[in-house]
Formats: sequence, C-alpha cells, structure tokens
Amino acid sequence: MNLFKIIKSKVIGRAVIASLDQILISLTNFGLTILLLKFLPKVEFGYFNIILTVITFATWVQNALINTPINVLLASKNLEEEKIFTSSLFKGQIIFISTSSFLTILFSIILYNLFYNNFILLIIAASSFALIGILSRSYFRQLSYAQERPQKALKQDILFTIFFAIFIVLAIIINTFNIITVIIGMGLCNIFVFTFYNLKENIKVKFTQIKAAYTETWQYGKWSLVGITVTYIQTYSYQYLIALLIGSIAVADNSASRLLMSPLSFILAGWGSIVRPRGSKLREKNLLNKFFNELIFVSIIITVIIIVYMIIIFISSDIIQSLLFKDKYEDSFEYTFYWGGIFIFQFIRSNASYGLQVIKKFKNLALINSFTMIITILTSYFLIIDYKIKGALIASMIGEIIFGAILWYSLYQYIKGKGKKNNRIFNFFV
Repeated sequence: MNLFKIIKSKVIGRAVIASLDQILISLTNFGLTILLLKFLPKVEFGYFNIILTVITFATWVQNALINTPINVLLASKNLEEEKIFTSSLFKGQIIFISTSSFLTILFSIILYNLFYNNFILLIIAASSFALIGILSRSYFRQLSYAQERPQKALKQDILFTIFFAIFIVLAIIINTFNIITVIIGMGLCNIFVFTFYNLKENIKVKFTQIKAAYTETWQYGKWSLVGITVTYIQTYSYQYLIALLIGSIAVADNSASRLLMSPLSFILAGWGSIVRPRGSKLREKNLLNKFFNELIFVSIIITVIIIVYMIIIFISSDIIQSLLFKDKYEDSFEYTFYWGGIFIFQFIRSNASYGLQVIKKFKNLALINSFTMIITILTSYFLIIDYKIKGALIASMIGEIIFGAILWYSLYQYIKGKGKKNNRIFNFFV
C-alpha cells in the first residue's frame, strides 16, 4: 500500500472539504444542544432527543432507498442519463414526502383539537413539516457528494447555518424558543436552502422515467432498506430500551453524555459521503485492492484521532464538567468515555460496510446485520437491567465489535479474489 499516493489523491482534498462541512454541522448541532440544555426542562429535552431519533430513522430510510444506490450507480452513467436519473428520484420522493407529511399534520391537529389536547401531537405535526425540508436537502447534499462536488454541499450548509442561527436568535428574543419552534425552524430553513440551490438544476421528467429510476434503485435499495433498518434498530435500540426500562430523564442524561461526541459522528458521516462514490469509481476501473487499502488506512488514522480526542477530554475533564455538566446533568460526564469506544468500533465497522456497498453486496449486509441486531438488543436488555446506562453503552460496543469483525472478514474474502464460493460467512447467511 503506497500511503504517499493515497495522501496525494483527490480523495484527501474532498475528505477535507467534507470534514469541514461536517464540522460546521457539528458546531450548529452542538450550539443548538447547549441552548436546549439551558432553556428546556429535562423531560422535554428527553422528548426532543426521542423525536430526533425518529427523524434520523427517516433520513436512514431515504439513504437506503435513494442516496446509497445513487452513490453506487452514478459512476456508470453519462451526463444526460445522470440528469434524468437524479431529477426522477427527486420528483418521486418530494411527491411522497409532501403528501404523507400533509396527512400526518392534518391528522395530528384534528386529534389535538377534538380529542386529546396532547403537546406530543403538536411535536409530531411540527416534525412532519420539518421532514419535507430535512429530507429534500439531505437528498441534494448526498447528490453533491455522489457527483464528487463536496464544496456545493458545504455552501448549502453554510447558508443553512446562517438562516437557522438567525431564526433561533429571534425565537429567543421574542420568548418563543421551545421544541415546536426549533423543529419548525429546521424545516423552514432547510426548505429555503434546497429550493435556492437545487431546483433550477432539475429537469422535467415523465412518470415513466420516475418509475424507471426507482425500479433501478430498488434492486439494491430493498436490501439496503433492510440493512439500514436493522442497523438503526441496533444503533438506537439502547435509546428506546433506556426510555422503556428507566425513563425519559435517563434518555436526557445519556443524550447529554453523547454531546462531546458530536464532532466524531459528523466526521463519520462526512467520510461515508466521500468514500462510496470514490469506491464506485475505483470499482469501475478494477482497482478494488487500492480501495481496500484506503479503507484500512483511514480506519487506523481515525482510530488514532478518536483516542487523542478522548485523551484531551480526559485532561480537560474538570473544565468541561464545570461548563457543560453541572446541576441537573452532573452525572452525565462519566458516560462520555464509553462513547469514545463506541465511536471507534462504529467507524471501523462502517468502513467495512461501505466497502461491501460499493461491491453491491446489499443483501448479504442486511442478513448479517439482522443476526447482529438480535445479539445487540438482547445484550442491551439484560445489561440495562443490571447496569443502567452503562450497560446500554457496553452492549452497543459489543454489537459493533461483532458486526465489524464479520463484515471485515467478508470484505477481505471478496476483495482479495476468494469471492462468494469460499466465503463461509456469506454462504451461511444466504
């Protein structure tokens, strides 16, 4: 493996831009979380994080059905085919998202006014509205990465951050800063940004072209959906189990402990946006061995970065606790170091997953992940009963280690030419 060539390659420049983009998103979310911790009651902050996991699941579904197949398929299309393909996918999803969101909003408001008068129904209505903007901008961000134009995604996120910051400041000034206004603000700012930057690039398409585009993505998207759904359940099952077994206040404590990990989560997301289109182009050039070496190299580098980051947090623990984790969240800081371990194993596992997506092994990924999901949920349940939040975090690490080990072994078997014939793990799950 020639590390000098990897460092000189364009992928590093794109990865730097993607990292800057994710840092911007991380800082935006970090600032928002600080404000929520300060202004919202603890119970409401717990509700807010539960809603965020639902929104996250919606974006994961979109990634499965649309964004991930785009990253894999776009490299094999010419410019005209690409325009028709991407415009068709956008038109199809905006029709579905807008219709389902409108119906959910209408149903929630009717229930609120006529029957239940429950604040959670208003949160559901606001979240449904926000999803129109969140999912639309998410699509165009991932499309920019698939086209290897991360600078366009960065420009959109800068604009979003500016408008969302203005919205939040105004909400605080006029004393309307709460869960509802924050969620609605996210939706409005996202809608403005994706409209301003992207609608002009879409071309008119026919229903038959929309159908053809989704038919093409569905052959991979159906298994990606299964894989992402079980990955989501595996990743966030601890959150729901904590809420069920301990309560929403424990969810707030756990969410607060994850706060310092925000930069790491967005670095992971940024790398995922870069690596799949990069790998797809190398696949088309029969350079999968080079791609495999890059995955190993980046896994090592990011692991070192996370370890150094955790050492800095440990050294600065007194200052961090006095600034962020005092009063009602004073017990949250102790869970931060468990999150460091989770993120290391999660990043290593994700790199193997990206590699298998690039070589279009979506079905195998889904089946393997279903197996490890069951292990993670069962482990989480029993460890939460005995060790509360610490047990949930330990169970997450166990799940990531098992899943990652299986995926890396399988990816090695395929990349090094041994293929499906001698891949015992994949043969077991197919």
